[in-house]
Amino acid sequence: MGMAEMVPVWEKANLTLEEAAAYFGIGINKLRDLTNEESCPFVLWNGSKRLIKRKALEKYLETAKRRDQRGRILKTGESHRKDGLYMFRYTDTRKQRRYIYARSLEELRRKEAEIQRDLADGIDYAAGEMTVLELVTRYMDLKRTLKENSYRAYDTVINRMRKDPFSQKQIRQIKPSDAKAWFVSLHDRGYKQSTISTVQCVVRPAFEMAVDDDMIRKNPFKFKLSDVIPKDAFVRTALTREQQDLYLQFFQEYGGGSYYDDIVILLGTGLRVSEL
Repeated sequence: MGMAEMVPVWEKANLTLEEAAAYFGIGINKLRDLTNEESCPFVLWNGSKRLIKRKALEKYLETAKRRDQRGRILKTGESHRKDGLYMFRYTDTRKQRRYIYARSLEELRRKEAEIQRDLADGIDYAAGEMTVLELVTRYMDLKRTLKENSYRAYDTVINRMRKDPFSQKQIRQIKPSDAKAWFVSLHDRGYKQSTISTVQCVVRPAFEMAVDDDMIRKNPFKFKLSDVIPKDAFVRTALTREQQDLYLQFFQEYGGGSYYDDIVILLGTGLRVSEL
């Protein structure tokens, strides 16, 4: 075996058409068309035989890849696909390769700017693609100290959210105005403020967890519910002192004494029956 055959392709200064086609992933006919042009910067003619200057072709391809179909220069990581979509390739905070897409170069650059800002601040842009439902479910999976009644109430919230299109939105897309609009829509559909308050008791700490985990920059649910939803709870009138005495007298006469002490404690402390 000769010395020329032992040199790796990536170390050769000049390549044959076949070597260049295999190394760069370009069709031989395409290379012939390019090298037939008088201004071709990477062809070297040796009589009628053409050789490809490897480094010159690398530079040419790099320049060619940095232009879109309209001739605009693309930045590092950007590309314009055959289907018309623009793509940006980057490495996230966990050192994983990520891709984003856009229908225009302007839209792609806006997304890039957001990504670069998040990366500079340690925000995991890709993690922000988690849906609202996925975030809330993850938050609830970490709760192990909830009382049974609270857990049932929150589980009901999650079941309701599964049927709501809002739960499928990406968390990084949710703005405070979106969160408020969602609560207003729930109220318009007949949900009472107390029910919506229970929903907020789940989603607000879940989004706060996302902030702590550097998934998003701000918590969009950090607002007073009363500023958005009117109070519509049924107003309960407390028993007067005279009514309480009559109530206790009833239990003394007809309750057999079984619940009298319990009723005294409930009236005196305001506890729920389940809290005794």
